[in-house]
Amino acid sequence: AAAAAAAAAAAPPPSSPGGADDDDGASNTTTDGWYWYDSSKELQRVLRDASGWKITQLNHNYKLCASYPPVLALPKAMTDGEVKKVAKFRSSQRLPTLSWVHPTSGAAIVRSSQPLVGIKKNHCFEDEKMLINVKELAAAARATGGGAGGGGGD
Repeated sequence: AAAAAAAAAAAPPPSSPGGADDDDGASNTTTDGWYWYDSSKELQRVLRDASGWKITQLNHNYKLCASYPPVLALPKAMTDGEVKKVAKFRSSQRLPTLSWVHPTSGAAIVRSSQPLVGIKKNHCFEDEKMLINVKELAAAARATGGGAGGGGGD
């Protein structure tokens, strides 16, 4: 029983139904589900008209933020050094990063965790700079017909 469990754990992931395996039994990486989502391609698709954002590989080894994907979308105005400082100032290093941009309005969803202000009321210049950049990008989207109005954004 232990050998069967070990073999099952070492087995490759199951293929999607409907002939996902090649004739020789090799897994087809385009249809087996493990390669359907490419975060870099998805961010390129989402950012096609959002010029104030950049795609970065700063988290390629998950050392910047263990719970974020390896590819992040951040304001172009932020340097890599500033981004690292922002991550250190946020709970679980979850810095503000773009998740989605509306294709016509430009309204954006940005996620992050709470800043580590604490009882001493700590602050981080780089964190404040990033939030100002996000706010300015939201204002630019509103000015060009986009909107974060009603649902927040500032």
